[in-house]
Amino acid sequence: MKRFYFFSIDVCGACNLTCPTCPEGNSSLRLPKGLLTIDLLRKILAKATAECVLTGVNLYNWAEPLLHPQLPELIRIVHSYDLKCFLSSNLNRTQGIKEMMATKPDSIRISCSGFHQESYSQTHRGGNIETVKQNMKLVAEFRQPSTRVHMLWHRYKHNVDEEPLMRAFCESLGFNFDAVDAYMMPIETVLGRWRGELPPLEIEKSLKTPIEVSKGLCAPKKHYECLLQIQSLSLNHLGEVQLCCAVYDPKKFGVCNFLDTPIEKIRSLRLNHSFCGTCTAAGGHAYALNYSAKNMSKASFLFRAFYRNYGHRILPPKVAAGLQRTFTNQKVIWGEDY
Repeated sequence: MKRFYFFSIDVCGACNLTCPTCPEGNSSLRLPKGLLTIDLLRKILAKATAECVLTGVNLYNWAEPLLHPQLPELIRIVHSYDLKCFLSSNLNRTQGIKEMMATKPDSIRISCSGFHQESYSQTHRGGNIETVKQNMKLVAEFRQPSTRVHMLWHRYKHNVDEEPLMRAFCESLGFNFDAVDAYMMPIETVLGRWRGELPPLEIEKSLKTPIEVSKGLCAPKKHYECLLQIQSLSLNHLGEVQLCCAVYDPKKFGVCNFLDTPIEKIRSLRLNHSFCGTCTAAGGHAYALNYSAKNMSKASFLFRAFYRNYGHRILPPKVAAGLQRTFTNQKVIWGEDY
């Protein structure tokens, strides 16, 4: 029986910003440069749909998708496999917005942390909030009814007063507005801070939930399944499988080449990776999945775990696929929290 997976595929190896809570801004490491090719995406999706039940595709992880000059064609390819396509952008790049919207992506998330430049520039470093606002208007102008657009507002201590202003602006454009307390990435940095091996970063002063406090919140939920490990698969633009979407170091956490490796072998390599045991033992997966903020009940967790382990075996395929789409709702699990 095929397993369910949700894919996150970086379409390029770069971002146009250096946000301090993101490894693009708080690490000296860099992703391999380059662009996902049309041919490679087709091959990835052909193999994926043959080996598993693919419930959707994020065309992003660490990189900015609007930097890819062929993004509209990549979206069309995802749709050609009858799959939902999700995007996340800081929206500091104007070029390509009209063409992107014409392809009717299923969801576009706008990542933001300020209504005025003074606060925005602190946490979306290198960005211009006025450019973002103008581009939001372009998205609204060219938006098709089938595309959900929402802003993910990153709450910091310094931008609390600006949240109502941005919420009202989003509502004026017909966009949804979601807000979460900002947190640090990648997860290996968080674990290093929890163990006292890394010094605190300046940006931590702006976090509403201090790193030390988050350790205590996540530890009790270390027994929860790591959905990033069992239901999500992350690939870079070269088609290389990464351990999960929450780790960053490309040399340390590269697993294998997706096209060259059967998906069950990929599953085994990831489940048996030494870092995963270290991460889950500390509750790092609870931090990455925002379990502490969601406050998922034990009953809800056990029901979802039962379904993930046995539902695809005992339910008719169409019913199982429908429940899977419900349980992997973007806002709850896969990427629309961060």
